[in-house]
Amino acid sequence: MEEIMNNRAQSGDLLSIGYFLFILILIAVPIFLMVNVVFGQKTDVRSADASILVEKVSRCLEEHKPDVSIVDINYLQGVCGFDLKDRRFVVSIYDSESTYFSYGDSISCGLYDLGSKNSQYSKCYYSTSYLSVDGDEMQVYVLAGSNLEESNE
Repeated sequence: MEEIMNNRAQSGDLLSIGYFLFILILIAVPIFLMVNVVFGQKTDVRSADASILVEKVSRCLEEHKPDVSIVDINYLQGVCGFDLKDRRFVVSIYDSESTYFSYGDSISCGLYDLGSKNSQYSKCYYSTSYLSVDGDEMQVYVLAGSNLEESNE
C-alpha cells in the first residue's frame, strides 16, 4: 500500500512539473514574440511611402490638369497640399524627351534599382499621367521616391 502511495506521489510531482512547464511556455512565448516585434528588425518604410506619394502626385495632377510648365515645388505644396521641404523625397515629371520638373535626387532611385538596395538610396516608383504640355495633352511619367529612415514601428 505504501508503494502505491509513493507511485501516486511521484506521478503527482511529475504532473505538477508538466503543468508548470506548460504554463511557463504559454506565458513566455507571447512575451518573447511581442518583444521581438517591438524591438526586432527595422521595417523599411521607403517602398510604401514612395508608392503612396506617386499615387497622390499623379491623382492631384490628373484632377487639376495643369500645364506642366507651371508645376513646381510651390504648386505641389499649394494646390496638392504636399510638404516636400524635406530633402528625403524625390518627385520628377518627365517624358521621353525632357524633364519638366524635378525635386530631390532622382539619381539615387537608379542607384537603388541597380541592385545595391542600400538604405542611403531612395526607393522610387513611377506612374503615367496625361498632362498639358504646351497646349497639347501628352503622356508624362511621374516619378516619386522616398528615403525616409527605417522605423521600428
